[in-house]
Amino acid sequence: MKYILQLILYAVLAVIIVVLIQYYELYPIELNALNVLYVFIALLVLRLLFYIFTKVFKLFIFLFVFLPLVGLLVYVGYMYFTGQEINWLNLDWLYSGIRFFL
Repeated sequence: MKYILQLILYAVLAVIIVVLIQYYELYPIELNALNVLYVFIALLVLRLLFYIFTKVFKLFIFLFVFLPLVGLLVYVGYMYFTGQEINWLNLDWLYSGIRFFL
């Protein structure tokens, strides 16, 4: 029932969009079933893309923000408990990798 109501809402929204495009003369478009169907399909595709990108964004945040912070905490904890000095800005490995390509 929920999905049927969402489809009805998208259909009404598609009609409203076509009417507003006509009213503001943004594009010469007629109010007919085919144009409403095109807008309806475009709304469904945008909704699907929004759903996919929000899921991908959550994965991106997990992979590139949360996991590096956990790794950094583990590194700092290991260095603290073993009594070793923490090398925050030791970028020799990066410079040697760059020299490899030059």
